[in-house]
This record gives sequence, C-alpha cells and structure tokens, in this order.
Amino acid sequence: MTRLELTDRIDLTLNIRGLSKRTVKIYKTWLTRFFDYVDVEDPSTITLYDCQKFLNHLRNDKNYAIRTHNQAVYALRHLCGTVLMIPYDKNALPRIRPPKTDKPFFSGEQVIQLIDQCEDLELKAAIALSFGCGLRIQEITNIQFRHINKVSHTITIENSTSIGQSDRNRG
Repeated sequence: MTRLELTDRIDLTLNIRGLSKRTVKIYKTWLTRFFDYVDVEDPSTITLYDCQKFLNHLRNDKNYAIRTHNQAVYALRHLCGTVLMIPYDKNALPRIRPPKTDKPFFSGEQVIQLIDQCEDLELKAAIALSFGCGLRIQEITNIQFRHINKVSHTITIENSTSIGQSDRNRG
C-alpha cells in the first residue's frame, strides 16, 4: 500500500464517521506528522509500537500540552483501529489525563458584589443569569422572550452548547 492509497483510505473512513471539519483537519495533521516521523515506504507495515514511539516522542521530546497530545492519540487510534485494522487495547495508546485541579469559583457574596457594581442593566441581567442558572455566554445572548416561562419560572435554552444536549430547561 502506498502513502497515497493510505491517505485515500483515511479520507474515506473519516468521511464515513461524519466528524466535523475541524476534527478531520486535526486528525490529518497528526497523521501527516506521524508518517513523517516513521518514514516507512509501505504504510501497511506500521505497527502499534511505531505509534507508541511517536507518542513517547511527543510527550518527552516535544513536550506538547496534554490536550494537544491527546489529539494525536485519537488520530492514531483511528489509524490503527479503523484504517489499518490493527487490534489494540486503549491502554496501548493511552490518552493522558490532566491533573485534577480545584477550579476557582466565586462565592455567593462575590457574585452579589459583582452584580451590584455593574451599572449596565443588560450586563447585570446576563451576569445574574450566568451564575444563577449556569448558562454560558452564547446561551445568554440567544435568549428571547418566548424562551421565558413566567408560570413555571424556567428558561428554555435552545441549541444548548452543553455536550450531548440540544435543548435544556433552567430554573
């Protein structure tokens, strides 16, 4: 198999999966870097060990951020499992888990102080909605009067930016 044939097979499998254009671009970028790294004439001879060496190279020599490294992991998993049909366990191509951190958050008093100091009424309402209902900026900017139910005291968020949700209600 030539690199061109492999590239065609990668394009086909990415298209079948229906991934976003951004994800496809990221996968292709990482796979191109991987092919440049392994530099084999016949891509069908690529092994799981080649993938592991590449990930080790990224982690130790390139020192990429965890999220960037994990993009390469997912691209290689696609290459091995879907394109080359190399059987593997996810532990063989592990993603890196970021360290758990305590995310800073505002206390109730700090939120009230922030809202009180705000002079713009629309901004004040946006801040109150954000903290009170857990809404994201885009969700707040898309709210219309028809989304507010005064009887049940809820707001319907259409096309939510939450993963796996298209609409959701907040009270």
